[in-house]
Amino acid sequence: MKRRELVLLIFLLVLFALLAIAGLVNLQRNTALFGIGVSPAVENALVILLSLAGVIRVFVAILKH
Repeated sequence: MKRRELVLLIFLLVLFALLAIAGLVNLQRNTALFGIGVSPAVENALVILLSLAGVIRVFVAILKH
């Protein structure tokens, strides 16, 4: 794996982790992270689930190489 690809994957890993943490914090505060028109709880749950899915996918991509 090229070094540039690895740096990009690590950046994405950190970004998805930060989004998941922001979703957790906003879920406890009951505030929307982006304000897309659904209830804050649903929005934050979606952000958390999709961010964790992104973390897993990036982690698997790093392990494959």
